[in-house]
Amino acid sequence: SHPVRTVLAKLYDLAPDRIRVIVGDVGGAFGAKARPHPEELLLPEHMLNKIHLIRRGLAGHRPLEAMERLLFFLKKFPNNPQMLLEIKG
Repeated sequence: SHPVRTVLAKLYDLAPDRIRVIVGDVGGAFGAKARPHPEELLLPEHMLNKIHLIRRGLAGHRPLEAMERLLFFLKKFPNNPQMLLEIKG
């Protein structure tokens, strides 16, 4: 059983076979797939897909450059939900 599936089953008091876990592309880091990210517990799938697009877009950059790009992008919107609505994909 996937570790995230186990956590979600306990959190929502559901049988694990009622939960489907789809792990987004997180690069080569094995540990990053072993736990749920907070947004994965609260957001609908279409918004999660947009978050995964952002992560993939920043993955090829050095950490400082990635943060600068992300902050530049975030400043264009009044809040995170508005930002996600504007992302195509």
